[in-house]
Amino acid sequence: HYYFSVMLRLGASRVCRPTSLRFVVGREYCLARPKSWKVLFFGTDEVSVAVLKAMYAHPSLISDISVVCPPDGNNKCQVKRFAETKQLDIYQPTSNELAQFSLPKTKNGDAFDIAVVASYGNLIPQHIIKTLPYKSINMHPSCLPFYKGPAPLIRQIECGDRIGGMSIIELHPQKFDLGNVFLQWVFNIPFDITCKEFEEGAANHGAHAVIQVLDKYGEYSEKLSPQASATDPIIVREEIPQLEADQKVIFNESATSKLPSLPKGTTIQADEMISEKRPTYARILKSTDGNIDWKSFTALQVYNKWRAFSRKPGLFTFMTWPPNSETVQRVKLLSLEPPTNEENNDPTMNHVPGEVSFTKGDKFLSIQTAEGKRILCSSIQVQGKKPKDPEGFFNGYLSSFPHKKTVFHSTTVGHNKE
Repeated sequence: HYYFSVMLRLGASRVCRPTSLRFVVGREYCLARPKSWKVLFFGTDEVSVAVLKAMYAHPSLISDISVVCPPDGNNKCQVKRFAETKQLDIYQPTSNELAQFSLPKTKNGDAFDIAVVASYGNLIPQHIIKTLPYKSINMHPSCLPFYKGPAPLIRQIECGDRIGGMSIIELHPQKFDLGNVFLQWVFNIPFDITCKEFEEGAANHGAHAVIQVLDKYGEYSEKLSPQASATDPIIVREEIPQLEADQKVIFNESATSKLPSLPKGTTIQADEMISEKRPTYARILKSTDGNIDWKSFTALQVYNKWRAFSRKPGLFTFMTWPPNSETVQRVKLLSLEPPTNEENNDPTMNHVPGEVSFTKGDKFLSIQTAEGKRILCSSIQVQGKKPKDPEGFFNGYLSSFPHKKTVFHSTTVGHNKE
């Protein structure tokens, strides 16, 4: 009678066996997963959609899905668009309404088993977490405790990380990204991968990881553990499973193969991750993030920022135009080449950070960076104009300056009058 009354108070759609329960923080949770899950999914963007699509593609594992996403703005979010095509129930509470959001029922009038969250952007209210009979899960695309926050994928690329990861954690009732860890996969990040490619590969790894946890929920619940500290090494406790034949389409093998798993047992010290200290918080993207500070950024930093921000807000700088005027034009760098370790400057020349030049017959514009190396640009766009290749930019702009070169700068205040 005790176990029946516990689960009835929790609003469970089924009663768990006593051996399948665990007492946690004043309440019982089920351990052994149901025959098929009834999932309430919270999400918004392309990363969320990968998880939603994967769950929908596993009807024997997940029998019912309803979706919670933000209200429509100028455009519907990606999650709502997919949910509409599959005729899933959709709920769109505002941030304020979410605090009073009543847990809905499935199409058949049953109670949900679990909440699955991916890139939702709001804390899930405690009354929802506590009502569900299973510990709800959150997919976060980083090796937690690193890169908590709203922009983990972009910030990993911006920082030039060579090792990344995927964490499936328990929903924390009060703070973002602090829950205990069900599963954590670790993978290599290629030196030249763009943020778009990284996002697609990580999203598919995350979708795969969510299915893995739902399928083996009891096993992962037993191994649930607190997040490591930022000073601890990262230990690869589980290798990313190879995709079965029928999974290769669901999880986009071409995308996930770009982020190969590290072997089980690998230990990565903090100073092996990147040259600088790894951030524990991935702050939200700002419109100024793509602005290049030529006096302080190295060629590698400029390249990493291009990989991170080429889609939004774009990698940009400023140029005085016309020459000898006070007018400044914003310039986007649309395509950059990976920097090499070779010096590409004449040490006898007094180069200025941001100096851009072009030699007839070359395929690239050459731009001076802070540490004395140059970054090569193959496509560029002046604000309000069409993109140009290096020769087009030279003919339209550089050739008008004395010495056929100018200096890009990081503010809208003209720095040079030629």
